[in-house]
Amino acid sequence: MKAILALCLTLFLVAIHAAALPKKSLQLKLYKSSQKAVKLRPRTYGNFKQRHVLAQGNATIVDSYDEFYMVSVTLGTPAQTILLIADLTTGDLVIESCGQFVSTHCYNSSLSSTYVFKGIAGIGETIGQDVFTLAGFTAKTQDFLLVDFGFNNAFASNGLDYDGYLGLAWPALADHNIIPPIQNFLPQFDKPVFSMFLERKGINATGQVGGLLTLGAIDTQNCDSNVNYAPLTSLSLWQFSVSGFSVGSYKKTKAMQVFVDSSTVFLEAPTDDFNAILNATNAVFDPENNMYTLPCNSTGLPDLQFTINKQVYSVSPKEYLTELLSGNGICLLTIAKYENGGFGAAWVLGVPFMRSYCNIFDVGNKQIGFAKVKHSGF
Repeated sequence: MKAILALCLTLFLVAIHAAALPKKSLQLKLYKSSQKAVKLRPRTYGNFKQRHVLAQGNATIVDSYDEFYMVSVTLGTPAQTILLIADLTTGDLVIESCGQFVSTHCYNSSLSSTYVFKGIAGIGETIGQDVFTLAGFTAKTQDFLLVDFGFNNAFASNGLDYDGYLGLAWPALADHNIIPPIQNFLPQFDKPVFSMFLERKGINATGQVGGLLTLGAIDTQNCDSNVNYAPLTSLSLWQFSVSGFSVGSYKKTKAMQVFVDSSTVFLEAPTDDFNAILNATNAVFDPENNMYTLPCNSTGLPDLQFTINKQVYSVSPKEYLTELLSGNGICLLTIAKYENGGFGAAWVLGVPFMRSYCNIFDVGNKQIGFAKVKHSGF
């Protein structure tokens, strides 16, 4: 029971993340971006091929209980090291401020000689600017949201405490005209791409190496060289189209909009697909904990299959099931029903999908790619 309560607390904190972050709701942003063309900002993409070729770099991704995937960055002068969740649903760089109630896992602007106050963003939110470094790349003037909610460690989890969010979405999902870090780094990249490899380490593992974020190139250490690309359908999220979904005997041949997100613990599915998954897995609802579960030793469980640009991508049970910490042989189905309000994407391809493949984010060609991973799997 303690393990189930711990998992519920984790899911509650994920909900708090969605509610407390200083960014507008995802659906509102999707709606707004659908009402007007996304204008590319100066210095962001134009004439990239004419720029001097410089570098590529890697940042180790840290795994916390197979739920949160974080990267270490530095901010300020002298450099302060902070740990950020990699988030593909915002363009903002969001940092927790040190203050009366928070003295660790935060950024102290008063200790940085290069910090610049840029203005008030909202209650407990300011806009700042400082020297920012990630994977060997440095932006001398990176704007960010500095948040102080007046209580201890707003960005705490059951595993590692983290210090905010590294927004990896497009500029359309950045507030206050802030240029996202990736776009700030683009002039330094060998190629206008970045890639993400995530790995599963187990429900008891925290603080271990759980992947690699590669900037300016595709990760050749962990990713196969054969990459299948799909054009983006929105320059906000990393959103694209799937032409079909199947699980067991259930098959849907219908174009749907989906997006990937490394900060979403679950896969999130439309009602009809979600019900088909329940039927195929025989998962049962646990009303006390508001979760669907099934025995971990269940046999014959099907893969989830998505058709993306004529290629079929599978998510196996080892990725969409997570054993509860109680060790009683009961697994959580890490798939939830997704209500999109009648617009936007039908599916959210969260961590279970992203761990199944290397994800290549091609900024220059406005496309997303997927490659097989070289590791043997969890």
